[in-house]
Amino acid sequence: MFGLTPKQTMEAIRIHKGISTHPEWDCRRSNHTLMVDCMFMKAKEHNTGLSQETAIEITRKEFGQSTQPRPSRWRDFYEKHIL
Repeated sequence: MFGLTPKQTMEAIRIHKGISTHPEWDCRRSNHTLMVDCMFMKAKEHNTGLSQETAIEITRKEFGQSTQPRPSRWRDFYEKHIL
């Protein structure tokens, strides 16, 4: 999903796990949307050409409801701890 390789997907999963289990995580995103955020960040980092609109459409097709990636809602604080 999102054009990521298996290794890149595992990187996204590692970030998700690190954030969701961090003692200061305040659950501003659900586990599902946090995973979408992490995968979206990896897709952007690896220049897959994924746009936010495409990510929304992919999540709509895969999960039956669209999810807008919004890593900016949490990245500033957790970046220094996790990324």
